[in-house]
Parts: sequence; structure tokens; C-alpha cells
Amino acid sequence: MIGVAAVTVAIKITGEVDSFSLDVADGCARRVVTLAEEAGVKLTKAGAAFPYGNDPRDRNIRLAPTFPTLPQIRQAIELVAICVKAMTRDPDKR
Repeated sequence: MIGVAAVTVAIKITGEVDSFSLDVADGCARRVVTLAEEAGVKLTKAGAAFPYGNDPRDRNIRLAPTFPTLPQIRQAIELVAICVKAMTRDPDKR
């Protein structure tokens, strides 16, 4: 059981965004990426920031926007946050 009651994402984007990593609860990254894709947001493969794409804890998601507008980035991050919340509230769906 994960002891996370809520996930809060607060992002202030002030310039160009190249890429950054998001660490979620262990065992959740692949499912978060799948949920986001099903909702219309394409993310890089879970663990992509690790050698050979192998994240032993399945918790890292590399976020690398490709020419989106700031409103598109905000919308995508909000959707990713919803996917993370879904996984932390229902760990049995991993």
C-alpha cells in the first residue's frame, strides 16, 4: 500500500523546456505512461532515462516536450498528474 493521500503538481514554466524527469511511486511508471497515452498524451517510454531503458524500480518517466505551446504543456502535465493520482489511489491496478 502506498501512503500517498494526494499528489499536487505546481509547475511554473518561464522559458524553453528541454526535458525533465518525473519519479512516481515504485512500480507505477509504465502504467502511468499507458494511462496518459490512452487519454491522448504521448510520453516517452517509462525508464527511458536509464541505460537500455531499464528502470529497476519502474518509477521514472522522462518528459520531453516536442514543440508544444505553453497551454499544451500545462494541459499535458495536468493529465499526467491525474494518471499519477489514479495509480497512487489504486495500486492494485499496476
